[in-house]
Amino acid sequence: MNSTLQCLYSLQPFCSQLLEQEEIWRVEPSARLLRTFIRLYLHRSSGEKVKVPIIAQLKSLIALRNQEFEGNSENDAHEFLSECLLRLQDTGRALATIHQAYRCPVDTLLSFQLRYSRTCRSCGMGSTREELNIMLSLDLVTQGSVKQCLQLFFTETHVEFRCECCEGQGSTMRCAFHTLPQVLILHLKRICPLTLTKKHQALTLEPRLELRVERPNELQSNADNFSAGRGHQPHRLGCHRWYDTRSPKP
Repeated sequence: MNSTLQCLYSLQPFCSQLLEQEEIWRVEPSARLLRTFIRLYLHRSSGEKVKVPIIAQLKSLIALRNQEFEGNSENDAHEFLSECLLRLQDTGRALATIHQAYRCPVDTLLSFQLRYSRTCRSCGMGSTREELNIMLSLDLVTQGSVKQCLQLFFTETHVEFRCECCEGQGSTMRCAFHTLPQVLILHLKRICPLTLTKKHQALTLEPRLELRVERPNELQSNADNFSAGRGHQPHRLGCHRWYDTRSPKP
């Protein structure tokens, strides 16, 4: 939990966007989680006597929607991060219905769309759908790198699907970015679902990851360069984004 919160608090644009809109969420009863989240952020350099009660309150607010986080049992960091972001996103969207000017940082900084394209192997009939996400969950590549894990995620696969046109049973499925986030969160799946054991293998983290947005019926793709590590507000140069990989100064 602590490591998850530290990562979120290191995203200065995320926290700054919330603080800039304090007048909107400060008095809203539905924004209690958001207020507690920011309160902890403002007291992150304080002693344990100050921080511990705020952390306990934040956890109890998360547990109101997900009972897995009740009590003192150990929880998965990825599950807590997902739940925390989803609850902040729900709060932000509720605020946006009351105050149209409100911008939720989960939506503006972290959200992106994936496009799934399915093609029948018999007749070539295809279909597409878009899916909204706030992170990617990647399978590990043995003795590989984060880049290779991403390549595996986007590799075309064969699926069983009955075609409505020719009734063929086999299709190919491919996935691509439809939109890109300002900050990309990658979840590396180190827990084996069969044995429930953790994989401790090391992965190479490239200093820069090139991600492409694919547009339908276009031969060319727009490329954005993401530097690995913590995401920060990018410097724009043409259609490229450059992300500083250095840790922010305290």
